[in-house]
Amino acid sequence: MPLSGLRVVEFAAPLGAYAGRLFAGLGADVVLVEPPGGGPLRARGLLHAALNAGKRGITLDWRSEDARRLAEGADLVIAGAPLPFDPRLTNPALIVLQLSPFGADGPYAGWQAEDITALALGGMLTLAGYPGAPPIAACGEQAIGAASLFGAVGAMAALLRAEATGAGATVDVSMQECVAMGQENAIQFLELEGVVRGRNAGGQRQAGTGVFACRDGHVYLMAGGIASNRFWGATVQWLDDAGAPGAAALRDAKWDDAAWLNTAEAKRIFAAMWEPIAAAHSKAELNAEAKRRRIPLAPVATARDILGSEQLNARGYFVEQDGLRVPGAPYRLSATPWRALGPAPGLDEHRDAVLRDIRTPPAPRAAPAGPPLTGLRVADFTWIGAGAYATRLLADLGADVIKIESATRLDTLRDAKPFKDRVRGVNRSGYFADRNCGKRSITLDLKHADGLRVARELVARADIVANNFSPGVMERLGLGFETVRAMNPGAIYLAMSMQGATGPEHESRGYGLTISALTGFQHLTALPGREPAGTGTNYPDHIPNPTHAVFAVLAALRHRRATGQGQFIDVAQTEPTIAMLAPIIMQAQLQAEDPGPNGNTHPHMRLQGVFPCAGDDRWIAISLRDAQDAQACARVLGIAALDALPDATRTHDPHTLMRALQAAGVPAGVVQTSADVLSDPQLRHRAHFAPLPHAEMGVTHYNALPFTMDGLPRHPRSAAPLLGEHTAEICAELGITASPEALQ
Repeated sequence: MPLSGLRVVEFAAPLGAYAGRLFAGLGADVVLVEPPGGGPLRARGLLHAALNAGKRGITLDWRSEDARRLAEGADLVIAGAPLPFDPRLTNPALIVLQLSPFGADGPYAGWQAEDITALALGGMLTLAGYPGAPPIAACGEQAIGAASLFGAVGAMAALLRAEATGAGATVDVSMQECVAMGQENAIQFLELEGVVRGRNAGGQRQAGTGVFACRDGHVYLMAGGIASNRFWGATVQWLDDAGAPGAAALRDAKWDDAAWLNTAEAKRIFAAMWEPIAAAHSKAELNAEAKRRRIPLAPVATARDILGSEQLNARGYFVEQDGLRVPGAPYRLSATPWRALGPAPGLDEHRDAVLRDIRTPPAPRAAPAGPPLTGLRVADFTWIGAGAYATRLLADLGADVIKIESATRLDTLRDAKPFKDRVRGVNRSGYFADRNCGKRSITLDLKHADGLRVARELVARADIVANNFSPGVMERLGLGFETVRAMNPGAIYLAMSMQGATGPEHESRGYGLTISALTGFQHLTALPGREPAGTGTNYPDHIPNPTHAVFAVLAALRHRRATGQGQFIDVAQTEPTIAMLAPIIMQAQLQAEDPGPNGNTHPHMRLQGVFPCAGDDRWIAISLRDAQDAQACARVLGIAALDALPDATRTHDPHTLMRALQAAGVPAGVVQTSADVLSDPQLRHRAHFAPLPHAEMGVTHYNALPFTMDGLPRHPRSAAPLLGEHTAEICAELGITASPEALQ
């Protein structure tokens, strides 16, 4: 297994628990250290079972000598709460993954936060929900999950470096910054077009794209697509074939105009034709017909729909744990598969074995600590969302990522809003820019023999080859895994299709929004009794899928270092996303009814919600964990009972109220817009947004990684590349020439 031999010591906390599970799944020995009486997840039953599977368990006073020695002898320490000692003083090669709500320093350091607090202050919460209603928290505690995912990536990269050089590191993860990575293009809309993005659930994003009711639930239809109207013709033909009155008029030229498609009238006309067709059919029927016509449409799945998925079951995705079916491997590594995880440990179950097996810290080695992936080359065939974000993370970690593009078939995001000064252009999209900074761009016509030859040269000399096309596309280009392996046996080949390389639905096409529908996020992120809302973003593209993919790549690099062997990594983008909802999938098997949306409530909080404040569409998220929080909140607001809370917040400035509640020890956070986030004092202190100069867009802000690491620059090395900017440079490095028509 790729992580065999690694000792991970995890000090029990919600932050970091999923990171520990990822390490355990690929072979690391993960020891869960709980305080006497048990860690905070143990009282939450299903969450403990889901996140702590496959770990060994011991209870220790964290101030004890045994706890300190156990940590000092590890390769990686995961700390979701402050430790009373610094294990790196004795073991400088150690990696410490320190996770906290806001990072180790800054004006918010030490503030209280629950999941919804981070969602609010990180800018995701404001994008989810219905216009005129409170913003809605993403289901399944995604801020906590995001911190674990980015933390796992940072820790794995640091471990690769430590094993090679002896240089350890502290990886300092901010949950707020992890959430900021999930804002999609909100920051770019603000900077480039002056638009503050808000909530848009309960209607079409544009004509033909949105949630629609059908006979047995809802479906998500994308008659357009990101930055294009490529599926419009096929959708109009469907309407015509179904006998929708007036469908032929949807072929008029104005229906190719995005401005018209965004109007209320265009949405009304489309809905009048499509809604009766959708209402007359089931989710399965609509899905089958859309697949036949090659239109992105996805059933809005419930937890039980997911459990019954023909595709997931054909791929053997679910595994048995404690008598329940739970999400299994979030990725498939051909040479080093995920291992079946045993149950979560009983309280203090492995005490004797763990204490017998405490390791002695290694002798220190002096070594420089630069970016961990320096010297690695990535041949990047990805485009649009999740794939491009995955390779961007590799670039941020030091790899030389060469983006293979074509001037005749653009990456769709190059033609996606927002544009600098609202002027359309292949080098003016902020959406493209944030997902592709730090990379180099080469343009190749892969249908031209010379263009394909250059691509093959790149692949032959790459450490990682990445794509997120539908299965079969790379094979038809002559660049499938078997061909690449023959040229380059050590290549790690990452394929990130929507539903994976196998199974009856493997040819399905889709985007982050349809993946959100298929994986339960659209259904479960909503207000009870309302239509599905979702996160308001292509959420799977920005957090669960790229981070899982990069963690798998980093693990495969460790295996290659030991064996020289590359391998194929199959990431079905539905599967890592579903993994983030494991407790809900488990809950669906234990109760009579399919789990529904909880809105902003939380079963383990005394009270939690999003409450109105003074100003236009201004809100604050508050979590009251216990009676002490409730009393402190009532004291700050001057109320006698909590049922008066919504009215009491209305007259308060949200930032002033947040500071007062935090001073009283209550987890509270302003629901920040993109403008708030860009000026947020904590994010500014942490230098989260990088101002980088771009040849056509000028200086704009890019997300930095949501963690800091010794020796890793805080900001991307460069802004996004111009189309083909580095073609001549890369060809010169390879020592090859090609005809001009091949290099476009």
